[in-house]
This record gives sequence, C-alpha cells and structure tokens, in this order.
Amino acid sequence: MGDHYLQQLKRGTLEMIFLSLLSAKPMYGGEIMTILNTEGNPFFSGAREGSVYPVFYRLEDAGYIKSVPNGKQKKDFHITEKGLQQLEAMKAYWAEFSKSVNYFLNRKEEH
Repeated sequence: MGDHYLQQLKRGTLEMIFLSLLSAKPMYGGEIMTILNTEGNPFFSGAREGSVYPVFYRLEDAGYIKSVPNGKQKKDFHITEKGLQQLEAMKAYWAEFSKSVNYFLNRKEEH
C-alpha cells in the first residue's frame, strides 16, 4: 500500500493518540516518540521530531495541551480539561467512524 495512504491515516489519528497518552501522565516529546517507535509497529514506528512536534503545536494552539518547563531543558506536555473533553469526543467519534467503515468493508452485495 502506498505511503500516502498511511500518512493520511496517521495524520488523522495522531492528535487523538497524543491526547490519550497525555491523559495518563504528562510527557515530553521524546517520550511520546519512544512510545510510538517501540509500541506503534508497524504503523507509528519511525516517528521523528518533524512529524511529532507539529502535532504538539496544533494541540497547544487549540488549548488541548500546555507545555510546562521541567527544569531539564525540556518541556513536559500536560493535557488540559479542554483536552480531556476533546479526547472523549474524539473517542466517541472514532467508535462511530470505525463502525461505519467496518460496515462498508464487510458489506456483501445482495443478489
């Protein structure tokens, strides 16, 4: 399958994945990249700063996360209350969306 298709799927799900990871605990970007690279095979491995940090910036601009200096020349990302609400909405939407996609993938033409 083409890389373009996978890139589009990843782009549409990374914000939800990041919010989910941050709902468990605050993390810095490198931690999330490590999780993606070690636990996200085969679809999310190969995460790099150039693909990860723009997601953080979008989430921060939307008010879903905030960055907090951790004293080690790094910033931890914390999910906000607004981010928790957004995550719940995303999870509900994802459940319905995937249900709909699965319906079409498994649909048999009636004869």
